[in-house]
Amino acid sequence: PEVVLRMRQELHAKGLLGANSQDKALNIETLEQLKYTGCVIKETLRINPSVPGGFRVALKTFELNGYQIPRGWNVIYSICDTHDVSDMFPNKEEFQPERFMAKAPEDSSRFNYIPFGGGSRRCVGKEFAKVVLKIFLVELATKCNWTLLNGPPTMKTGPTVYPVDNLPTKFSSFVDTYN
Repeated sequence: PEVVLRMRQELHAKGLLGANSQDKALNIETLEQLKYTGCVIKETLRINPSVPGGFRVALKTFELNGYQIPRGWNVIYSICDTHDVSDMFPNKEEFQPERFMAKAPEDSSRFNYIPFGGGSRRCVGKEFAKVVLKIFLVELATKCNWTLLNGPPTMKTGPTVYPVDNLPTKFSSFVDTYN
């Protein structure tokens, strides 16, 4: 509830909720200004990335945690495990969009947060997906209230990440009281 409230406060501040919100067009410039809403998406993808990981071929022999990985071997990486073991995310079991408000420390690896994969082979649809997710979240927050009927979902992996109970949700109309 606090996250949705804070998101709605941001939407109100940007003119997307309140008395004159019908006059405000949702465009790329406005979407880029929704910093907290973007952090909600990042935190959601940290906890539940759309895919669990990926495959790569080792281009050269290397050592990982005392094990030698020969050149040519197929290697799988886990996005969920990468996020779970990163020191960048204290209290990792808590949903804290605010953790993405600050800039990452200079000494942190660019591979600590990889919901779309990393390096030269990251998802080509990354930017499009982020825009679609933000539009969806804006529409949801400005039009609906919702309750997860079974509480926080248990997620299952394979080949995508999905809720085991199909995420039963009760929706109701959101009455905009922002003026």
